[in-house]
Amino acid sequence: MNISKRIINYFCVVGTGNNLIPQNTECQQQHILTSLEIYIEQLEEDIQIKDNEIWIDLCGNKQVWLKCIYDQNSQPITSLSIKEFKFEENELKIPLTEDIYPVPIKYKSDKIIHQLKGIKNGYSLYQGSYDISQYIDQKKQTKDYHVVLCYQTQNYYQPICDIRIILANKTDKKKYTSSFSDMSLVIPKDFNILQFPLRHFRFIIFKLKQSPFKVAYMPKIIDRYPLVDHHESPLSHMTTMIPMFCFPQGIYLEKTEIDPISKGQQIFNFVLTSETGERTYCICLIFHEIIPQIILEQLEYIDKQQLICYPKALCLLSSYNHFEQMKELIKYIYRCSLTKSNIPIESKICNIINKIKFPQQIFEQENIHLKYVLPSQDISFHINYKYPIGYKESLECLFRLLDINKIINIYSAILLEQKIHFISNHLSVPGLVIDAFLQLLFPFKFTSILIPVLPDSLRGYIEAPVPFLIGYSQKNIIEQNQQIQIDSLYVYMDTNFIVNCENQTLISEKALKKLKSKLKPFNNLYNDNYSKQYLKRIDQAYHIYMDDENYDPEFNKNIDWYQIRNAFLKCNSILMKQYKKYIIPNQNNEGNFNEIFNVQGYQDYWKKDTFIQQFMDTRIFQYFIQERTTLSENESQYQFFDKYICSKDQKLNFIHPKQKIEIKIPDDNILTNQIHKYDQFPLLNHNLMKYDLTDEQEIKQEILQETIPQLDQKKWSKYMLETIYKIWFLIFIVYVRNNQENNIYQYMTELAILVLEYMQDKHLNLSEKLFRYVLESCGYFQMDQKALYLVKLMKRIKIDASPATHGIYFLAVAQAMNRKGLPSNQLQQSQILQKDVSLLQKKDSQNTQCNYVYTLQSTCSICKRELHFEEILDSYRKNQYENVIECLKTNQGCGQEFIPKIQITFYKEENPIESEQYDIYNPIQILKNVENIINNKGESFILSDLFEKQYKKLYVNIIFYIRLVKLPCSHLLKNQSTNELKNEIDQAMKKFQQKQSQNILQRVTQEFDQYRGKLSQQGDLSGNSSSKFKQEDQMVSQNYGSKYMRKIFSLLINDQFSLQNKRQISQNVGI
Repeated sequence: MNISKRIINYFCVVGTGNNLIPQNTECQQQHILTSLEIYIEQLEEDIQIKDNEIWIDLCGNKQVWLKCIYDQNSQPITSLSIKEFKFEENELKIPLTEDIYPVPIKYKSDKIIHQLKGIKNGYSLYQGSYDISQYIDQKKQTKDYHVVLCYQTQNYYQPICDIRIILANKTDKKKYTSSFSDMSLVIPKDFNILQFPLRHFRFIIFKLKQSPFKVAYMPKIIDRYPLVDHHESPLSHMTTMIPMFCFPQGIYLEKTEIDPISKGQQIFNFVLTSETGERTYCICLIFHEIIPQIILEQLEYIDKQQLICYPKALCLLSSYNHFEQMKELIKYIYRCSLTKSNIPIESKICNIINKIKFPQQIFEQENIHLKYVLPSQDISFHINYKYPIGYKESLECLFRLLDINKIINIYSAILLEQKIHFISNHLSVPGLVIDAFLQLLFPFKFTSILIPVLPDSLRGYIEAPVPFLIGYSQKNIIEQNQQIQIDSLYVYMDTNFIVNCENQTLISEKALKKLKSKLKPFNNLYNDNYSKQYLKRIDQAYHIYMDDENYDPEFNKNIDWYQIRNAFLKCNSILMKQYKKYIIPNQNNEGNFNEIFNVQGYQDYWKKDTFIQQFMDTRIFQYFIQERTTLSENESQYQFFDKYICSKDQKLNFIHPKQKIEIKIPDDNILTNQIHKYDQFPLLNHNLMKYDLTDEQEIKQEILQETIPQLDQKKWSKYMLETIYKIWFLIFIVYVRNNQENNIYQYMTELAILVLEYMQDKHLNLSEKLFRYVLESCGYFQMDQKALYLVKLMKRIKIDASPATHGIYFLAVAQAMNRKGLPSNQLQQSQILQKDVSLLQKKDSQNTQCNYVYTLQSTCSICKRELHFEEILDSYRKNQYENVIECLKTNQGCGQEFIPKIQITFYKEENPIESEQYDIYNPIQILKNVENIINNKGESFILSDLFEKQYKKLYVNIIFYIRLVKLPCSHLLKNQSTNELKNEIDQAMKKFQQKQSQNILQRVTQEFDQYRGKLSQQGDLSGNSSSKFKQEDQMVSQNYGSKYMRKIFSLLINDQFSLQNKRQISQNVGI
């Protein structure tokens, strides 16, 4: 559940930025043809072919070559042709009206000069050899004419970027003719052909560089507010997805003769799903602007005097599905950029993000509305705990475009988790229709793939073997030659047509009959003529109704959209009637579905109904039952549904607020005397934007809102160990993602699998996120068998792999396959990401490597009582997010609070040369801090030397805790060789394999006794008698924390400080 009361999380501007980057890498790699020559000679090895040259065998005999020269500093070639020209007095005569140039023919050791000799009587006279008639199948018409390969260089035309030879197949090989009717040709897409066949049915084809108006350019976030991610809803993991969904087909430049504002603005919504299944709701407004000079200079071979515009997008993102309110807010922001005001647009955006927040009362009382007052309208926000908020615009779109029978067909398919394609040529339609069906599903949740607007780059999702709701343009089907899948439903929204619905299993007869009865008053909502007019304005951000003869402004006011939702809710209540009687009481609420629900009994209740049998096999049904067996965050909604099943009085309706809380704009403190006017949507001036809290304050405030359940001593000790492992896994996946070409991380992935197995054997809590990290790494290194094993392990321990987990694995596999084809220079760039860090790598003046040991500094400054590390970990149970511990009075302490420290002492041979002290951090705090840094500054920051410099205490603690659990950490240190990291991995793998084969509790008990014996010996060496140790045995054991903490951590701590003990024994220094 979203912790923050903030409604709008982010504002983003999406565009190309100042650099045009084509989405298709082929466009970036195209070269420009600048020169052509024909060579008649046997191509020998001693002939030097330059990097910018390509030699094409024209006749297939390796004697006639077309030499193509690219990227010279000369006029590019824009077209090719083969023509006949008069040849007189050893001169080729080309009419000036043709504006073409002949391709010269050169022979080995040829001394003939090929050049333009002059102009005479309207002809260009060329000296040299140009006749290719002996190399073509067609005969010359007259003897005085030569057949010539020619080219043109025209301004504002796209140049040639590729030339090839293709072969034609003769349909009748016995009959010799050069007629095209006797030949079969396969011409590659976007290539042109010269219709003069060369010998042996060979043809020259060429391809023009793609026009900048036909190139899809890559979108990106070019501005945003706030610049720093919110802790509970980070933007960093969505920065590549948001531009992709704003412009599903990329950004295209357009020629225009009118003001770009007059082109209109589009608006649509989409949903992003995170790795954890949390959804982010987005509204996007598309508008056009004239391209700036910096972009115009990047365009080649076009008339730069014409007006050229490109689209941009404004985006609002929220964790709440307030689609209609967000739509009005984004329209308001765009209007502000077009009008003069004494309030800068930055202040208005800042006000929307920071001021529109639910007050605490709205979480305690149901019928309180938040009203945001704009100059022209009021926008109301509210939360309903009984049922999800619904929006009439989504329902209107569904019932305007599809008749009721088709709506019921689709609804049945969604309940049975079929793959459904929503196809429309209007961007906003799939998003609205899918949102409408999600409203009608209540109380069920659709938990599979949900993509209302499918970007071209994610077309592979259409082939996904899992249930989905995906929306895309009909253009995608035509361009990709998409095949119809028999297990999918194809809904053509623009024409009220469905493919593959013939054998559709409809909802049970009783529920179907009731649903049709309640929807009967709405049969007239679908009208073919009105639908066409409705589609014309569906994408418009600002509707103009005066041109729509069929529009009736009073029509929608008479429709009770809650009545439609109640009809489907009644249908769902019939399907789930008596379901609670078949839930099997389970004390732990764990186990597979058959252990918590009497499947056979419910089938018998429905008399083996076909729909019910299929419905119970779906994730939708099983997720609902599982939620009802546990305390869910949606408990109040489920309770409302249970009452709805039993009572005739319950229904969905609009709740009139008893109290409204108003937020006004502008605030008095942002009024200025300056008038702000913008020619284009401005680059935001963040100096004008005020933040409610600094980043550190906000992160701390939001962390404190997260609560960890109160755990007993046994569970707390396990929770501490789980947290340390989570820190290692998080660091592990960061390094894997940025070192995919380094096989040492493949080896480390095998270790990560061993760690998961160990955690499972020791009954530590395993989350889906940990499995997801390792699965992702398996994907990068194509460890298919290991990935399959992990999926089976997840099922064995009752963790359902979500579609996001599968999607991350397959995305990693695809990325690994792409990287295999990268040129070496790009691989080198990817290796640069790992920066140097320098901590714990001290060298003396003779450049000799030094050893180091840890020393615990945990003596209370008041009572001088020494706390051992086990007690420190146990103390964090009181202050879960703090680094401060208490010298507990229950352990014969004084109650003083302090932060313990760790001392790192560097040794050369046996002599200490330097020491450093650092605060010991709570593992929970470490994990949260690392997550925040990744969210706010990106994974590359963790890999850089700035991480150590700016967060040195955190950095030291990460290494300390990773060493504590005996996992490799050499990759965090500077100048450590791959062999050193491999040795660490080898040692860790041996230890974890031993742990799997031994009884850990017996071994811990034995070595813990040894550890206490060593401490006793230290007491003797430091002047304290062993008898004194025995007398204070009870106090010392208390200093070790709970018995559970001792069982888990004492062995680990013994190993961590073992070298330290030897140093202290030799130097007579106590811990």
